[in-house]
Amino acid sequence: MASSSDKNLFIKNNRLYNVENGRADFPASTEQTGAYTLFLDDSMFFYLSMDLPSSNRKKAKGFINNYLSTLFPEYMTENFGFVLHGGSALIYLPTGEFASFVAENLPLLKKASKITTPFIEMFVREASFDYSDGNKCYSVSGGEIHQLFDEPEDAYTAEKVLNRVIPAKISMSIKGVEKESFIPSAFKVPAIVLAVCYLVFIGGEYLRLKGYASALKLRENKLQELYTLGGVSGSNDPYGTLLFKARGGRETSQGISILNVFETLSKAADKGKIKLEDVTVRDTTINCTGTSTDFQAVEEFKQKLQEAGAQRVNIEDTNKQGEIIKFSVRFGL
Repeated sequence: MASSSDKNLFIKNNRLYNVENGRADFPASTEQTGAYTLFLDDSMFFYLSMDLPSSNRKKAKGFINNYLSTLFPEYMTENFGFVLHGGSALIYLPTGEFASFVAENLPLLKKASKITTPFIEMFVREASFDYSDGNKCYSVSGGEIHQLFDEPEDAYTAEKVLNRVIPAKISMSIKGVEKESFIPSAFKVPAIVLAVCYLVFIGGEYLRLKGYASALKLRENKLQELYTLGGVSGSNDPYGTLLFKARGGRETSQGISILNVFETLSKAADKGKIKLEDVTVRDTTINCTGTSTDFQAVEEFKQKLQEAGAQRVNIEDTNKQGEIIKFSVRFGL
């Protein structure tokens, strides 16, 4: 992006000038280095305007293209550009000689930090003014551009406005002119390879992280099932409550693994038929009570406990209460 400290150059009749103190009569070298704004001669463009509703550049380009198609043949409008300002669009159409100008001055155009013209810069600054490019004369009022056949005596020219329009606000878009890459050509291939490697690395890390997240979610769901099975899912500290209940309401570090107990119960209890209400662990013996839909479900619970590795499985008590069966089962691990 150009700044007020950038150099300003003006090109006219294929001659390049330095712009200093509002004057463009100091020849500049074509070997210009450093940042610079390049002002083009307005005579290389034909300007017109149209009212344009608020829209993004893509939609605006479509509106302008349709508008131009009603005024000019297609070959004249294929390289148009535009500047949005307020509720208007300033449209610039290159003259027939502009293509050869671009080809002859491509290195200079590519190195410019901004490319603009004195007329465009005046358009985005002044509501009303008259302007002459030496061949054509325009009158601007309220965002509308009209071409004049007679040049007013007080019409602005490039030389009169250059000092007023620095630093430039606009950067024109010219077909075939792309900014030179900040990466030297010798380093472009290694830079591309490095970028691809980086993307592959990031992609691999993302997939790995996604796998960890899926595994964590699976374990969280399994733990929640254990909490639900133990009747502690609604407590503030389900894990601590689960341990306390499993120890029979007393603090002790002796006995079998509590997680093994609940893993065994989780494998054996059919969630649609068995609901555990209390689990007590004493040494290597586990007592659990709960309710069931029928006696057969209790028998199946006993069988699945054995299949899950439980030993000495006994149904201690069953009691039918209305539509449910209350039961008590003892087993060892």
